[in-house]
Amino acid sequence: MNLNKYDSSLLYLQKSLKIQESNKGVLASPRIYEALGNCYFKMNQLEKALPYLLKAEEGFDQQESISEDQIYNRDHLYNFYKKKNDFRKSVLWLEKKYKLEKTYDSLRNNANINELEAKYESQQKENKILKLSNDNIKKEAEITKTRNLIYVIVVIFLVITILSYTIWLRQKQIQKMNLLRSTVNASEEEKNRIGKELHDGIASRILKVVYETDKKHIELSNELLNIYQQLRELSHQLEGTPLHSEPLYEKLIDIIPNNNPEAIFAIKIIPQNLELEEPYGNHIYRLIQELITNNLKHANASFTLLHIKLEDDLLKIEYKDNGIGSSNFSVGYGYNHINNRVKLMTGSIQINTDKNVGFEVDIQIPYQEKNDKN
Repeated sequence: MNLNKYDSSLLYLQKSLKIQESNKGVLASPRIYEALGNCYFKMNQLEKALPYLLKAEEGFDQQESISEDQIYNRDHLYNFYKKKNDFRKSVLWLEKKYKLEKTYDSLRNNANINELEAKYESQQKENKILKLSNDNIKKEAEITKTRNLIYVIVVIFLVITILSYTIWLRQKQIQKMNLLRSTVNASEEEKNRIGKELHDGIASRILKVVYETDKKHIELSNELLNIYQQLRELSHQLEGTPLHSEPLYEKLIDIIPNNNPEAIFAIKIIPQNLELEEPYGNHIYRLIQELITNNLKHANASFTLLHIKLEDDLLKIEYKDNGIGSSNFSVGYGYNHINNRVKLMTGSIQINTDKNVGFEVDIQIPYQEKNDKN
């Protein structure tokens, strides 16, 4: 069904009126009655328009304030009676409309006057405040100047203090790094000394005893040879380990245990022929040696991965095992040994472990290969 604009408006207004009248104790808005009357009037259904217009007038009269809607409603009544040729009532509603307009305009003018007076009083107060403020501007300017001077002095003092503290902290860090470097070097020298003593002293004497042992004591000779071999390997591990253009893989193979059904060690180095300058070679060798030693002592792992990769001037070392792990990992001598060497190379270290989830170590060290290699 096609509805014109008046029919659709009428339908909407009737629904609104029905909703409002359904609420008990709540009067329908006179604006709805006025709109319904106006709609019927425009549809030329005058008899239906009049009751709504009168109902709207009754509602407007009960309101405390005057609104433009009531003026419109009286204008509708004026036009209604004019169209009905009832000129007496038409004139009556026209006079009511003019009277209401005068009252409305008077109230609006009074409101405007009150607003202007309020603004004028506010402006007068602002002028007084401004006048009083102008008297204090010079004093505030002097106070501000003094305050700024104090700020400058305080800032200069803070800058000097911060610079002094920074220099002191830098010197302290340098001293700490020098002490750490001295400690690591002393440890290396002691390992070298012990390694040489084992190799040149005890191992040589055991080998001499082996050759002097009677052939009847074959088992004793074999046992002494095993002890000699173990001492020799230990001495090689303790002796200084500068790589001197030796590939890292060939040096690490001495400390990586052989694979067996119960324990597999996977080592991967990229590039495969990676060679490290000193002291990086020695530090990397020692910290990996410490990781493998801790693995054999504590991990009880069936699989261990060691991944070393040089990428974008960054040496990355990744260690993982599937051992027993630890739920309360504590820093011990082995970790300090690794951490100290990482610090000396200005690197970072991260350790992740938990009970029955293995042990993971991620190390990243800034490393730039020299370009003067032959």
